[in-house]
Amino acid sequence: GGRWKPLQHMLKVSSFADVMASCGVARLAVGDAPDDLAVGPALCYLRNDLSRDFAGKVTVVMTHFSTGEQVLLLNSLVKLPAGAGSIGWFCALLPQAGGPPGHRAVETSILSTSPPRCPTFQNILQRAGCANGTECILKVTVSGVDGKPLAENYLPLVAPKHFKLEPASVSAKVSEDGDRVFVELSSNAVALYVWLSTRSQGRFEKNAFILLPGQAVRSEFIAFVARVSAAELQASLRVEHLGMYLPQYSGVEPDAESAIMWM
Repeated sequence: GGRWKPLQHMLKVSSFADVMASCGVARLAVGDAPDDLAVGPALCYLRNDLSRDFAGKVTVVMTHFSTGEQVLLLNSLVKLPAGAGSIGWFCALLPQAGGPPGHRAVETSILSTSPPRCPTFQNILQRAGCANGTECILKVTVSGVDGKPLAENYLPLVAPKHFKLEPASVSAKVSEDGDRVFVELSSNAVALYVWLSTRSQGRFEKNAFILLPGQAVRSEFIAFVARVSAAELQASLRVEHLGMYLPQYSGVEPDAESAIMWM
Protein backbone atom coordinates (compact mmCIF):
# COMPACT_ATOMS: atom_id res chain seq x y z
CA GLY A 1 0.00 0.00 0.00
CA GLY A 2 0.94 3.64 -0.18
CA ARG A 3 2.11 3.61 -3.80
CA TRP A 4 1.39 6.78 -5.73
CA LYS A 5 -0.77 6.65 -8.85
CA PRO A 6 0.26 8.46 -12.08
CA LEU A 7 -2.34 11.17 -11.52
CA GLN A 8 -0.97 11.89 -8.03
CA HIS A 9 2.50 12.54 -9.46
CA MET A 10 1.08 14.81 -12.17
CA LEU A 11 -1.02 16.79 -9.70
CA LYS A 12 1.89 17.18 -7.27
CA VAL A 13 3.89 19.22 -9.79
CA SER A 14 0.93 21.06 -11.32
CA SER A 15 -2.47 21.68 -9.70
CA PHE A 16 -1.41 20.87 -6.13
CA ALA A 17 1.60 23.22 -6.15
CA ASP A 18 1.33 26.31 -3.94
CA VAL A 19 1.71 28.50 -7.03
CA MET A 20 0.45 27.01 -10.28
CA ALA A 21 -0.68 27.96 -13.77
CA SER A 22 -2.87 26.34 -16.40
CA CYS A 23 -4.57 27.12 -19.69
CA GLY A 24 -7.91 26.11 -21.13
CA VAL A 25 -10.87 27.35 -23.09
CA ALA A 26 -12.97 30.08 -21.54
CA ARG A 27 -15.94 27.94 -20.48
CA LEU A 28 -14.85 24.30 -20.81
CA ALA A 29 -11.86 22.37 -19.55
CA VAL A 30 -9.56 21.29 -22.37
CA GLY A 31 -10.57 17.65 -22.05
CA ASP A 32 -14.25 18.55 -22.31
CA ALA A 33 -13.95 20.45 -25.58
CA PRO A 34 -15.89 19.08 -28.60
CA ASP A 35 -14.23 16.18 -30.44
CA ASP A 36 -11.43 16.04 -27.85
CA LEU A 37 -9.93 19.23 -29.32
CA ALA A 38 -8.78 22.37 -27.53
CA VAL A 39 -10.68 25.15 -29.25
CA GLY A 40 -11.38 28.80 -28.60
CA PRO A 41 -9.21 31.36 -26.76
CA ALA A 42 -5.97 30.09 -25.22
CA LEU A 43 -6.78 31.66 -21.85
CA CYS A 44 -4.50 30.94 -18.88
CA TYR A 45 -4.42 31.76 -15.18
CA LEU A 46 -1.88 31.89 -12.37
CA ARG A 47 -3.01 31.02 -8.84
CA ASN A 48 -1.17 31.82 -5.62
CA ASP A 49 -2.10 29.84 -2.50
CA LEU A 50 0.86 31.04 -0.46
CA SER A 51 0.31 33.26 2.57
CA ARG A 52 2.69 35.82 1.07
CA ASP A 53 2.97 37.81 -2.14
CA PHE A 54 4.43 35.95 -5.11
CA ALA A 55 6.85 37.29 -7.72
CA GLY A 56 8.36 35.09 -10.39
CA LYS A 57 8.08 34.10 -14.02
CA VAL A 58 5.70 32.16 -16.26
CA THR A 59 6.83 30.43 -19.44
CA VAL A 60 4.66 28.75 -22.06
CA VAL A 61 6.33 26.26 -24.39
CA MET A 62 5.05 24.07 -27.23
CA THR A 63 6.93 20.78 -27.69
CA HIS A 64 6.98 18.96 -31.05
CA PHE A 65 6.49 15.20 -30.77
CA SER A 66 8.45 14.43 -33.95
CA THR A 67 11.71 16.13 -32.91
CA GLY A 68 11.45 17.22 -29.29
CA GLU A 69 11.91 20.84 -30.42
CA GLN A 70 10.55 23.32 -27.89
CA VAL A 71 9.07 26.59 -29.14
CA LEU A 72 8.89 29.33 -26.52
CA LEU A 73 5.58 31.18 -26.80
CA LEU A 74 5.64 33.28 -23.65
CA ASN A 75 8.30 34.29 -21.12
CA SER A 76 7.02 36.84 -18.66
CA LEU A 77 7.42 38.23 -15.16
CA VAL A 78 4.37 37.83 -12.95
CA LYS A 79 3.24 39.13 -9.55
CA LEU A 80 0.30 38.15 -7.36
CA PRO A 81 -0.77 39.24 -3.87
CA ALA A 82 -0.89 36.75 -1.01
CA GLY A 83 -3.42 33.92 -1.20
CA ALA A 84 -5.08 31.68 -0.68
CA GLY A 85 -6.82 31.70 -4.04
CA SER A 86 -5.26 34.84 -5.49
CA ILE A 87 -5.69 34.63 -9.30
CA GLY A 88 -4.40 36.56 -12.29
CA TRP A 89 -5.24 35.96 -15.96
CA PHE A 90 -3.00 35.92 -19.03
CA CYS A 91 -2.83 34.61 -22.61
CA ALA A 92 -0.65 31.69 -23.73
CA LEU A 93 0.58 33.99 -26.48
CA LEU A 94 0.43 37.75 -26.19
CA PRO A 95 -2.10 39.13 -28.71
CA GLN A 96 0.32 41.81 -29.91
CA ALA A 97 3.40 39.55 -29.94
CA GLY A 98 5.76 40.19 -32.82
CA GLY A 99 8.99 38.55 -33.92
CA PRO A 100 9.94 35.00 -32.89
CA PRO A 101 7.55 33.49 -30.32
CA GLY A 102 8.66 34.30 -26.77
CA HIS A 103 11.97 35.67 -28.05
CA ARG A 104 12.56 37.78 -24.94
CA ALA A 105 11.14 38.11 -21.45
CA VAL A 106 8.32 40.59 -20.87
CA GLU A 107 9.70 42.91 -18.20
CA THR A 108 6.39 43.81 -16.54
CA SER A 109 3.72 41.52 -15.13
CA ILE A 110 1.22 40.44 -17.79
CA LEU A 111 -1.47 39.40 -15.32
CA SER A 112 -4.89 41.01 -15.39
CA THR A 113 -7.71 40.85 -12.86
CA SER A 114 -10.24 39.71 -15.48
CA PRO A 115 -9.92 37.31 -18.44
CA PRO A 116 -8.39 39.13 -21.44
CA ARG A 117 -9.18 38.45 -25.10
CA CYS A 118 -6.61 35.89 -26.22
CA PRO A 119 -5.45 34.29 -29.46
CA THR A 120 -7.05 30.89 -30.08
CA PHE A 121 -5.43 27.51 -29.56
CA GLN A 122 -5.24 27.18 -33.35
CA ASN A 123 -3.35 30.48 -33.45
CA ILE A 124 -0.72 29.29 -30.98
CA LEU A 125 -0.39 25.91 -32.70
CA GLN A 126 0.26 27.64 -36.02
CA ARG A 127 2.69 30.06 -34.37
CA ALA A 128 4.64 27.10 -33.02
CA GLY A 129 4.66 25.29 -36.37
CA CYS A 130 2.20 22.55 -35.37
CA ALA A 131 -0.58 21.48 -37.73
CA ASN A 132 -2.80 20.59 -34.76
CA GLY A 133 -2.75 19.11 -31.27
CA THR A 134 -1.78 15.65 -32.52
CA GLU A 135 1.76 16.94 -33.22
CA CYS A 136 2.54 18.98 -30.11
CA ILE A 137 1.89 19.38 -26.39
CA LEU A 138 1.71 22.61 -24.37
CA LYS A 139 3.70 23.15 -21.16
CA VAL A 140 3.17 25.98 -18.66
CA THR A 141 5.91 26.49 -16.06
CA VAL A 142 5.94 28.75 -13.00
CA SER A 143 9.36 29.69 -11.61
CA GLY A 144 10.50 31.71 -8.63
CA VAL A 145 12.77 34.76 -8.84
CA ASP A 146 15.73 32.38 -8.53
CA GLY A 147 14.64 30.52 -11.66
CA LYS A 148 13.75 27.32 -9.78
CA PRO A 149 10.58 25.68 -11.20
CA LEU A 150 7.69 25.68 -8.73
CA ALA A 151 5.08 24.06 -10.98
CA GLU A 152 5.06 22.35 -14.38
CA ASN A 153 1.81 21.67 -16.19
CA TYR A 154 1.75 19.63 -19.43
CA LEU A 155 -1.50 20.23 -21.29
CA PRO A 156 -2.56 17.90 -24.14
CA LEU A 157 -4.49 19.75 -26.84
CA VAL A 158 -6.21 16.59 -28.09
CA ALA A 159 -6.99 13.29 -26.40
CA PRO A 160 -3.64 11.43 -25.96
CA LYS A 161 -4.94 8.53 -28.09
CA HIS A 162 -4.57 10.84 -31.11
CA PHE A 163 -0.92 11.79 -30.48
CA LYS A 164 1.49 11.20 -33.38
CA LEU A 165 4.55 9.98 -31.52
CA GLU A 166 7.79 8.60 -32.90
CA PRO A 167 8.86 5.17 -31.58
CA ALA A 168 10.97 5.80 -28.47
CA SER A 169 13.77 3.66 -27.08
CA VAL A 170 14.09 4.45 -23.38
CA SER A 171 17.33 3.66 -21.53
CA ALA A 172 17.51 3.22 -17.76
CA LYS A 173 20.50 3.19 -15.43
CA VAL A 174 20.17 2.31 -11.73
CA SER A 175 22.85 3.62 -9.39
CA GLU A 176 23.57 4.18 -5.70
CA ASP A 177 24.84 7.30 -3.94
CA GLY A 178 25.49 6.36 -0.35
CA ASP A 179 22.19 5.06 1.03
CA ARG A 180 20.18 6.55 -1.82
CA VAL A 181 19.16 4.75 -5.02
CA PHE A 182 18.47 6.53 -8.30
CA VAL A 183 17.19 5.66 -11.75
CA GLU A 184 18.44 7.80 -14.64
CA LEU A 185 16.41 7.63 -17.83
CA SER A 186 17.00 8.90 -21.34
CA SER A 187 15.31 8.46 -24.69
CA ASN A 188 16.09 8.84 -28.38
CA ALA A 189 12.63 10.37 -29.02
CA VAL A 190 9.86 12.10 -27.10
CA ALA A 191 8.45 9.66 -24.54
CA LEU A 192 5.24 10.78 -22.82
CA TYR A 193 4.01 9.82 -19.36
CA VAL A 194 7.02 7.65 -18.53
CA TRP A 195 6.01 5.40 -15.65
CA LEU A 196 8.34 3.54 -13.28
CA SER A 197 7.10 0.61 -11.22
CA THR A 198 8.72 -2.11 -9.10
CA ARG A 199 7.87 -4.88 -6.66
CA SER A 200 10.08 -3.17 -4.06
CA GLN A 201 8.11 -1.36 -1.36
CA GLY A 202 8.40 2.36 -1.97
CA ARG A 203 7.75 5.11 -4.48
CA PHE A 204 9.71 7.14 -6.99
CA GLU A 205 10.39 10.79 -6.19
CA LYS A 206 9.60 11.69 -9.82
CA ASN A 207 7.24 9.64 -11.97
CA ALA A 208 4.73 9.98 -14.82
CA PHE A 209 7.01 12.51 -16.52
CA ILE A 210 8.01 13.40 -20.07
CA LEU A 211 11.39 12.49 -21.60
CA LEU A 212 12.86 14.60 -24.39
CA PRO A 213 15.64 13.32 -26.66
CA GLY A 214 19.06 14.15 -25.25
CA GLN A 215 17.70 15.26 -21.85
CA ALA A 216 18.14 12.70 -19.07
CA VAL A 217 15.82 12.61 -16.05
CA ARG A 218 16.94 11.29 -12.65
CA SER A 219 14.47 9.94 -10.12
CA GLU A 220 15.19 8.74 -6.59
CA PHE A 221 13.52 5.61 -5.24
CA ILE A 222 12.16 6.29 -1.74
CA ALA A 223 11.79 3.04 0.22
CA PHE A 224 8.91 2.78 2.67
CA VAL A 225 10.59 0.50 5.19
CA ALA A 226 13.90 -1.31 4.61
CA ARG A 227 16.57 0.12 2.33
CA VAL A 228 16.50 -1.20 -1.24
CA SER A 229 19.78 -1.76 -3.11
CA ALA A 230 20.34 -0.87 -6.75
CA ALA A 231 20.46 -4.56 -7.66
CA GLU A 232 17.16 -5.25 -5.88
CA LEU A 233 15.47 -2.33 -7.59
CA GLN A 234 16.74 -3.22 -11.05
CA ALA A 235 15.58 -6.83 -10.63
CA SER A 236 11.91 -5.83 -10.79
CA LEU A 237 12.04 -2.35 -12.33
CA ARG A 238 9.59 -1.79 -15.16
CA VAL A 239 9.55 1.31 -17.39
CA GLU A 240 6.54 2.11 -19.56
CA HIS A 241 5.41 5.08 -21.61
CA LEU A 242 2.35 6.11 -23.60
CA GLY A 243 3.83 5.32 -27.01
CA MET A 244 3.94 1.60 -26.16
CA TYR A 245 0.15 1.51 -26.10
CA LEU A 246 -0.77 3.68 -29.08
CA PRO A 247 -2.07 2.20 -32.40
CA GLN A 248 1.35 2.21 -34.11
CA TYR A 249 2.40 -0.37 -31.52
CA SER A 250 -0.65 -2.57 -32.10
CA GLY A 251 0.22 -6.23 -32.24
CA VAL A 252 3.27 -5.75 -29.99
CA GLU A 253 2.74 -6.89 -26.44
CA PRO A 254 4.63 -4.49 -24.15
CA ASP A 255 6.78 -6.13 -21.50
CA ALA A 256 9.45 -5.06 -19.05
CA GLU A 257 12.37 -6.11 -21.25
CA SER A 258 11.10 -4.58 -24.51
CA ALA A 259 10.17 -1.36 -22.73
CA ILE A 260 13.69 -0.39 -21.66
CA MET A 261 17.35 -0.70 -22.49
CA TRP A 262 19.57 -1.30 -19.48
CA MET A 263 22.84 0.62 -19.17
